[in-house]
Formats: sequence, C-alpha cells, structure tokens
Amino acid sequence: MFVEYDATNLIAGTQPAAVAKGIILAKNQGVLTAGTVLGQITASGLFVPVNKGLADGAEKASMILAETVDTTSTEDVKAAAYQSGCFFKSALTFGGASTLADHEKELRVYDIYFK
Repeated sequence: MFVEYDATNLIAGTQPAAVAKGIILAKNQGVLTAGTVLGQITASGLFVPVNKGLADGAEKASMILAETVDTTSTEDVKAAAYQSGCFFKSALTFGGASTLADHEKELRVYDIYFK
C-alpha cells in the first residue's frame, strides 16, 4: 500500500516512497503510537517495539508503526506498518533503552531513512 496522505505527521519526504503493509502486534503491550519503531520476534513472527536489550529477534528494527494501536487485549492485534520511507526523527518512539542511533544503520537496509 503506497501512502499518499500522512495524517500522523511521520512522513518527512517522498523518496523513498512510504510503503505500508499489514502486520500483527503481540498482545498486552498497551497503546503503541504511530511512529513506534518495531522489531519482530523470530519464534512467533509478532511485532513489538524494538528493544536493543532483547535477544529474541526484536532487538533489530525492521518497520515503523503507521497508526496508533491499543494492544491491551487477549488477542494479538492487526495493524499497518511502514516497510520503507523517509520519516521525521522527532516522531519516533522506541522500546527499552533503544534510540535512533542504535538502529538507524540497520533500518537503511529496509529503505527507511530519517530527517
């Protein structure tokens, strides 16, 4: 899905194009805001906020949440996340002690850049 309008004020440019796809967030993480940088748990395939202190796959950033989502449910939650694009640094949030400096280089592999 190519995004033409950005109601979340995340997108900082048109190159590379902001492309989103459907993902599944792990349940019981509370409310995750648009702009949360996500990592994927290897064993389950579920997404959680990236956290450099983890060792389950979610320590590596791979996507950016495209919408605010409440995950306080008994079921995992469907959501949309950007798999590429140019985003405002100030709009990002991370899990644990992670920062953009920790993950900026690895996100370039996915055509995710920042201003």
